[in-house]
Amino acid sequence: MFSFLCDFLRPFTTSVTLATLAITFAAATAQAEDRHLAGNQIAKVTETEATVGFRHGSFIVAPIPFSNPLIGAGLALGAGYLFQADPASRTSMLGIGAMKSENGSEAHGLSFKLALDEDRWTFSSTLAEANLNYDLLAGPVAIPLLQTGRFAKVQLDRKVASNFKVGILGKYLDTDISSGNPNFSGLPGNYRLLGGLTTYSLGLVAEYDTRDSDLYPKDGTHLVATALANEVQSSSVTDYSKTTALFSHYTPIGAENVLALRVAGCGTNGSVPFFDLCSIGGTDAMRGFNPTQYLGPRLLSAQAEYRHRLSDRFGFVAFAGAGGVGSSFDALNRNGYAGGVGLRYRVSKKIPVNFAVDMSFNDDGESLLYISVGERF
Repeated sequence: MFSFLCDFLRPFTTSVTLATLAITFAAATAQAEDRHLAGNQIAKVTETEATVGFRHGSFIVAPIPFSNPLIGAGLALGAGYLFQADPASRTSMLGIGAMKSENGSEAHGLSFKLALDEDRWTFSSTLAEANLNYDLLAGPVAIPLLQTGRFAKVQLDRKVASNFKVGILGKYLDTDISSGNPNFSGLPGNYRLLGGLTTYSLGLVAEYDTRDSDLYPKDGTHLVATALANEVQSSSVTDYSKTTALFSHYTPIGAENVLALRVAGCGTNGSVPFFDLCSIGGTDAMRGFNPTQYLGPRLLSAQAEYRHRLSDRFGFVAFAGAGGVGSSFDALNRNGYAGGVGLRYRVSKKIPVNFAVDMSFNDDGESLLYISVGERF
């Protein structure tokens, strides 16, 4: 789903948020996207003296394989043009990309990110179109769905302190959902979405960030809070609001180890289309669950991951998490837990970007494979 893919591919967009549409495309340009490393390492790679400005940028092409429980395995391909608007700002990017998965899902789009005035201002935008095939897990029944649509996202951020920024976020989504499964007609209106759905979203974003790197942080704290009001044109749902908060903390353990922790909270009000409900595995990027399995108006979850470097190129992780969804925070009666292990291969000695292969195991006895670029949080 569009929102789920966005959340699912968050490690590609914020570390690499695609979030999704933005999304799948952003995954394709993940290696081309700017990262705030110590001393801005990507800027150092692309910048030499007198090479600041749009005309002095560099092209990057990035094929990226992926696998997740939502749309299966596939390949994303993107091309990005990287440049610096001024010497003290992070790398800006203009990119285009596409992806296709083994179950027939496909998406394409373009994205632009501009950092100005010593990083005081950041503007980003994404346009994308997708046809996504995935299963909605309604209890013991898996209902195959086809979701098509167009997505747009615009965000403007202003740094108000050394580690704090606020922004305005706008989104547009025009989507339609269909299924040939007879169980589909018996679903509630906010799942069937008869006649399609158009959503206009506007809200605020606040971010506090003391991490030493947003690609592979070893120390620091990262908090992102988002509040969106959504105006809906549909006969199946009404206007609604959604608020999310993601808190992550990183602690170094010796020279080669990191303990990463994440706590996530989410709340919605109103008649919400199912793909924008709070989701374990979607909202919080937790491994171990299809993001359509646990959906609800409220969510709380916690995760921990131990990261160890074996050498300059190789590493491994061990992770675990638990979460619940429900009608209120004191009634999170649908919950699950999962854990697993993974391998890491660093694709560059200059920039700490890892190719990740993770195997997770949940409390239902399922094992799920994840292949991606970047860390989950």
